[in-house]
Amino acid sequence: MILTSEAPTIYHTVLVFLAVLITTVTCYYSMVYSKVIVRYLGDSGKQIITKVFGLILAVISVQFVINGAANVLVDFGLFEIPGIEPSQGFEADE
Repeated sequence: MILTSEAPTIYHTVLVFLAVLITTVTCYYSMVYSKVIVRYLGDSGKQIITKVFGLILAVISVQFVINGAANVLVDFGLFEIPGIEPSQGFEADE
């Protein structure tokens, strides 16, 4: 896991695993009880949740495009952006 490799101590690693476990259990129970949740939300609540998650998905996709464009501009040497290093490319090892 990516986050556990960056954890400096065992305490942080345990916290990462605990967060993954809590997320997994939450997702499981929200799927098991989805009919109850949908009945509780009603039609307007479902529409609101749909629009909010659509907005979150749009923001994440725009961020992916921005990150990709920044990496391309740095790789081609058009810009220097702090924190983004040029990639090595696909040159064959000799």
